[in-house]
Amino acid sequence: MRHLLHFTEVVGARHVAIGTDFNGTIHYPIGLSGYEDFAILAEDMKKSGFNDTETEYIFHKNAERFFGGI
Repeated sequence: MRHLLHFTEVVGARHVAIGTDFNGTIHYPIGLSGYEDFAILAEDMKKSGFNDTETEYIFHKNAERFFGGI
């Protein structure tokens, strides 16, 4: 969460994205072991002050824009 807060303070929520490339690692962020835990992350983001629009951008809209709407 500290990283998300820092990155969004520096560049804004429209320029931060979260990937789901957890495959092949043994080191996960605390509380996250895969994309199935993103509901927990979304709730933590809300508690940290992110609104629904910012969360949507970080979870998928920014990546969609970056990859050309895929």
